[in-house]
Amino acid sequence: MDDFCDNEGLITKYLKEIDSEYSKDHMMAKNQTKSLARFPGTNTWYTDKIKYIHSTDRGSLWSFSKEDTKEEALALFDKGYNFFGWDLEWKMNFDLAEQAQDTVKEKTKTIDFSNDHEAHPDDVDLYSDKYILSDRLIMKADDLKEDIFDYIHHSSYQPFDDKSRTPNKLILLMHERAFRYVKEPVKNIKEIKGREEMDKLKKLIRDLKSKGIKFDGLSGY
Repeated sequence: MDDFCDNEGLITKYLKEIDSEYSKDHMMAKNQTKSLARFPGTNTWYTDKIKYIHSTDRGSLWSFSKEDTKEEALALFDKGYNFFGWDLEWKMNFDLAEQAQDTVKEKTKTIDFSNDHEAHPDDVDLYSDKYILSDRLIMKADDLKEDIFDYIHHSSYQPFDDKSRTPNKLILLMHERAFRYVKEPVKNIKEIKGREEMDKLKKLIRDLKSKGIKFDGLSGY
C-alpha cells in the first residue's frame, strides 16, 4: 500500500511541475469516482461490482498467497482504488525481460528489490533501440480477434465457451513494450523498426469497430 501511495505522490509531483494547477481530478475520466489500478502480473479484480482474488505466486502455499493478495486488495480498495484484471491477453514473449532477470541472478544470489539498480540493471535496457525487435507479439491478430468474439458472444450451442466477467464486454490486456518502434536512417531513407505490431493493433481496432464493437474506459466496464 505504501508503494502505491508513494508512486501516486511521485506522479502527482512531476505533473505539478508540468502544470502548477494540476489536481488529482485530472487523472479521472468523465463520471469516474475512484482511482483505477492493476496488480502487476496478477489477474485480481476488486471493484464495487466484481470481487475476484487471484493467487500470487511467491513460492508459498497457494492458500497463503491468495489470502495475502486479498489483504492487499482490501487495504487498497479502502484507500480508494478499484482493481481490474483482464479477460483476455494479447500474448507476447518476454525473452528480453528474462534476460534482464538472468543478469540480476548472475550478480547476486539474494536480490535486494529495494535497490532500484540491483533489481533493474542497466545492462539490459528494455526500451533501448538496441533491443527494439525483442519482446514481441507471439499471438496472431486474427487469432486474437476470433478469441475476442468468442468471449463476447455466446450461444446455447457453446456451453463451455470462455466468458468475460461482464456480459458483452471485455478487457484486453496488452503490454505497451510490444508496440514500441524506432526510426533509423538507412541509405538516406527512413526504415521503421518494430512498427509491424503497431500496424497490427491499428488493423485490429478498425476490424473490431467495423463489426460494431465500441471502445470505452474502464469506468464503463
